[in-house]
Amino acid sequence: MVGHWLDEIEQMHNEMERLSRFMLGHPLVEYEKGKPVARGFRMPIVNQFETKEKLITEIELPGVEKKDIELNIGDNFAEVKVVRMMNKENHDQGIHRFESKCASFYRRIPFPIEVKTEMAHAIFKNGILKLELPKAKALETVNTKKLEIE
Repeated sequence: MVGHWLDEIEQMHNEMERLSRFMLGHPLVEYEKGKPVARGFRMPIVNQFETKEKLITEIELPGVEKKDIELNIGDNFAEVKVVRMMNKENHDQGIHRFESKCASFYRRIPFPIEVKTEMAHAIFKNGILKLELPKAKALETVNTKKLEIE
């Protein structure tokens, strides 16, 4: 009975790895000498809201420089990729722990409304990538009336 349970766990793990390779382009866990190694992959925090004229998306990328950001815009999504390599050269007194040698960020952000992607505008300031996209259709005033329920 125990063998069957462990087989199911291994099967779930293999399926998660397959999905990770398909969706992210890399495995969730990498192995060195048969032991799992952290990859340094993170998903940035996103805030998305709209005004009367545009959709605004703010993506938090702490500690990232503008040159490390790749931003792609599709018809109904934005894709943000960052690969940042840290160097150890500035630590001449010795390193006790160095967990942030490589930080990768990736996020595919769907647009909840139709936008004019050809008029997209992006600004990166203080670790926040701000993406502004004009709405494809202006917000229309909708006439409503109260409907009595029978």
